Amino acid sequence: MRRTLATTPAITQHFLTRDFGRESILIRSTARKAKVLPKILLVGSYLPRQCGIATYTYDLKNSLDAIFRDCFTVKICALASAIENHTYDQAAVESVLNTDEATSFDAVAKQINADTAISLVMVQHEFGLFKNNEEAFLLFLTKIKKPLVIAFHTVLPKPNADLKAYVKKIVSLASEITVMTNSSAELLQSFYQVAANKITIIPHGTHLVEHQNQAILKSKYKVKNRKVLSTFGFLGPGKSIETTLAALPAIIEKHPEVIFLIVGKTHPTLFNQEGNAYKQFLQEQVIAFGIENHVRFIDKFVPLPELLEYLQLSDCYIFTSKDPNQAVSGTFSYAVSCGCPIVSTPIPHAKEVLKNDNGFLFDFLNADQLADRVVVLLDNEELRNRMKLIGLHSSSANSWQNAALKHAETFSNQLEQQLKLTYKKPEINISHLRRMTTEVGILQFSKLNTPDLASGYTLDDNARALLVAAENYNLTRQKIDLQLVQKYLHFVLRCQRENGCTSLI
Repeated sequence: MRRTLATTPAITQHFLTRDFGRESILIRSTARKAKVLPKILLVGSYLPRQCGIATYTYDLKNSLDAIFRDCFTVKICALASAIENHTYDQAAVESVLNTDEATSFDAVAKQINADTAISLVMVQHEFGLFKNNEEAFLLFLTKIKKPLVIAFHTVLPKPNADLKAYVKKIVSLASEITVMTNSSAELLQSFYQVAANKITIIPHGTHLVEHQNQAILKSKYKVKNRKVLSTFGFLGPGKSIETTLAALPAIIEKHPEVIFLIVGKTHPTLFNQEGNAYKQFLQEQVIAFGIENHVRFIDKFVPLPELLEYLQLSDCYIFTSKDPNQAVSGTFSYAVSCGCPIVSTPIPHAKEVLKNDNGFLFDFLNADQLADRVVVLLDNEELRNRMKLIGLHSSSANSWQNAALKHAETFSNQLEQQLKLTYKKPEINISHLRRMTTEVGILQFSKLNTPDLASGYTLDDNARALLVAAENYNLTRQKIDLQLVQKYLHFVLRCQRENGCTSLI
């Protein structure tokens, strides 16, 4: 049986004496010794490196830091290379592993083992991150004398003998394996003979987005009165964006107001090898199809707040990866979190997420099918709205907050002394309550976070709102909160009849 970490820190007493003439006053103080918290070390690429794993590692750390308090700390061992060497936030990143240097693997392993605060190591694994030094990577895992969790971002089916041996060796060195989809777990079991009880499925986290008005966003980004299709992420041939370009003429014939936003720049690694060759190819395709007025390149690494706005203004998100073995896509997860109706190639991630009828699948490289699916969506606003709501409701279960909970449980299960998980209380935020309140009282329903005036008012909603507003006013003593109390109270009083009963509203 695993033991629980002690939570009561040792207390030492200090006595200070202050002399006031003949009288001395004994002042007793207590000082708590700082509790040394278990350290979780995440090994993976990290911002400002521009890649999907870096963003994932960053989001995972932030979600763990935001949810938990006084139970563990999270630090980063950032992956660098000869062409990906960055200056990192020293508060988060305490070591750097250069994957192009075998000696770096050895040095970092020694550093990890020497740090007694490190209780567990989690490695974000993607084959491309370690392709130049696979043997050094395996030796690195062998040398780590801490519980080890490996997160497989990709699991390849039908491996050859060398790949199968490589993956099985990684699995044998780990105490736990995490994957993001059911299909990845099934592949590990069927092709690599990994025991089911060694695999934990933790879906890719999604951001909880406070939704903005689509028309306002379209005006902001100069696509007013356009039907917006979008895709985003680093550009490269594997994205198969040319499939969408080939589909556009048929889409434009039905919807001449369409514009396709290609958000993102060439992948840094690809750019170092061949420059902007793929983007130039796409630009040539745009000219060849005569669709210059219907395509816009946003050629930059878009920060998260701006990216979420691009996705919210989109009428349809298009995902055209031509790799059937791509287990999961971070860009796809972002689109889901923004409620975008999605048209996607049938990668495992898409097949699992879109089974809830919040999007369409089409065959790899099939521009005709893609055009048909998009036209169906653009023809039917009610269908788009329904897909948006289904997507938002289903994605909330996979929020980064829930991903953090699942990761923390996984960490705890691998430690000799299980973590006593304690949670940070979120800040009180009644902005939606205020937004839902008119001069009459609080409305019954909203559409996402937009008040629905047509839903009207009910007594029970206003009575509950009165309790919340009164409690909040006790904390804030702000006039704006007192005004809420008055509105709800007036509503309740107006509902009361002379006989003391209340009318039904």
